[in-house]
Amino acid sequence: MRALRIIFSIIFICCFRNGFAQINGYAKVNSVSDLSLNVTNVNETFGTFEAGDQIIIMQMQDNVIGTNVNNDADFGNINTIESAGVYEVATIASINELAGVPLIINLTQAPTNTYNTGANSSVQIITYPKLGSPNFTTTSDITALAWDGNVGGVVALQVDGNLTLNHNITANALGFRGGAANGNTNVFANDCQNTLYQSSSNITGEKGEGIYKNTDANYVYGRAKILNGGGGGSAVDAGGGGGSNFSSGGSGGWGVCPEVDASGGTGGVNLDIHISGRRVFMGGGGGGGQINAGGVGGNGGNGGGIILLKANQLSTNSGCSGVSITANGGNATNGDNNGGGGAGGGGAIVLQVDNFVINASCPLTLEANGGNGGDALGTNFTRGGGGGGGQGSVFYSSAQPTTNVTTNTAPGIGGLDDSFGSRSAGNGGGINGQGVQSSQDTGLPIDLFYFRASTSGRRVVLDWGTISEINNQYFEIQRSSDAQNWQEIARRNGAINSNKLINYQHFDQNPLVGINYYRLKQVDTDGTFTYSKIVSVQVEGIQEVLVFPNPTQEIVNINIGKSNLEYTVNILLLNIAGHQVKAYSIPKGGALTINVKDVPEGVYIMKLSFDNQEVIKKLIILR
Repeated sequence: MRALRIIFSIIFICCFRNGFAQINGYAKVNSVSDLSLNVTNVNETFGTFEAGDQIIIMQMQDNVIGTNVNNDADFGNINTIESAGVYEVATIASINELAGVPLIINLTQAPTNTYNTGANSSVQIITYPKLGSPNFTTTSDITALAWDGNVGGVVALQVDGNLTLNHNITANALGFRGGAANGNTNVFANDCQNTLYQSSSNITGEKGEGIYKNTDANYVYGRAKILNGGGGGSAVDAGGGGGSNFSSGGSGGWGVCPEVDASGGTGGVNLDIHISGRRVFMGGGGGGGQINAGGVGGNGGNGGGIILLKANQLSTNSGCSGVSITANGGNATNGDNNGGGGAGGGGAIVLQVDNFVINASCPLTLEANGGNGGDALGTNFTRGGGGGGGQGSVFYSSAQPTTNVTTNTAPGIGGLDDSFGSRSAGNGGGINGQGVQSSQDTGLPIDLFYFRASTSGRRVVLDWGTISEINNQYFEIQRSSDAQNWQEIARRNGAINSNKLINYQHFDQNPLVGINYYRLKQVDTDGTFTYSKIVSVQVEGIQEVLVFPNPTQEIVNINIGKSNLEYTVNILLLNIAGHQVKAYSIPKGGALTINVKDVPEGVYIMKLSFDNQEVIKKLIILR
């Protein structure tokens, strides 16, 4: 079943949806328990979760609002950022499924970050496909599943070698959702309502979505922002506030009311002090415009999504007019003699790329711009345009490239109040480029180009190489006889920072007899760490060990060559999870036979210890 889904995934990657291809799978995380993630809302249409593959774990929303929930101007401010926006790379060890659909994702190590899954929090996992071997050239534009409140909004990919962009990568308007204009109403006539900050009634525009997962009906409407989601326009005919991200969203236009009674939606809060290469956010949705006497009001624009991209080198070929990587906020819709919608805030782009080789005839543009607010298009009265979206963020792990590369994080423009060009709606905060950060540590770990184990006589040779390192303090080399319990056997210093291929080697002079498992624990300068994949090698002992019959029903005979009677032999019988099932000890001179009739059928690991040797054998009990 899993194999079929992989085939279908490959087919879909080659297909277009409105000119774009998706490459990622998604799942909502309901709970985290040590190494296990309980998941629902699984979407594997374009990418499947498989044992041995890497994934991204990301906290999309968290309970960040605290006590800022009163009907006043402080509604929707940040109390504490909690885990919102943190992410990391993890590796799948195994998957528990029901009818071919993942239920529990088991990881090779517990997550480094704390992830919260309460009622006002949202965590998702995203497949992190490795494209090419090692180079990859795009064959179509790449995009993400739109955020639906549980999953989506993120493009994630990695290339070990050179990524050649012949197409665009976009997460435009795929982030937090914009609020809708309210239903037609004439409740207020010309009564300005500038103190209705939160409400369960749709007499105002709906608030845009943001980094707080709202479950309270009283917080759906009203002119106050809700973190980086813009507030809805209030009476009369005011515009929605712009969503935000790195910088704040613009306030919605006043509407029919004078400035002193301005009732436009409040723009989303700026998140710049919380943002880093390891914590990023989707753009907040814009607030909906207010409809007071029928007609059409403007809906808020969606925020920009997130793009996570790792490659040793990113290049373009000659002969194209240009390619782009964009996570722009969406433009809001216009109001027809009613309030315009607030725009979506710009999203986030994280590039773990060491080298840029961009052809002058095929320049590269990166954007995480705020969207533009909707116009009110008033004719007989001045209404309120929607606020502009705040700018997003772009993170480079190396110096910001400038040769044939343009990077923008521009704030969006507020919408017009009427057909005559007046504007009271605010633009998104900040100036273009404030959201661009270079030489940043990211949540995308070092690139381990290869890791292999081989034998040379009685010793094991371990070789590995990296094609980029950021803050890599050292490698801890670990060995195990069962791939469950690990022991440090050596350390090798890392390069700290590097953007070239570095080869490492270590000799294990005293390996175990039988199967030896190895992994690398890569430790950063700040103490954070990740594990490599596991490699194994068979080491032959001085004595040949035979276990027979195998499979067996009851009696197991053991042959240790000519010296059967010279040593005490200790035997541990382990299940495939590495847990001890039975222990035997055969004294020197004893018969090398054990009885397993009281052990259930199954596959077991026999760990035999004698004469300072340890031998691992597989035993099958079958009746």
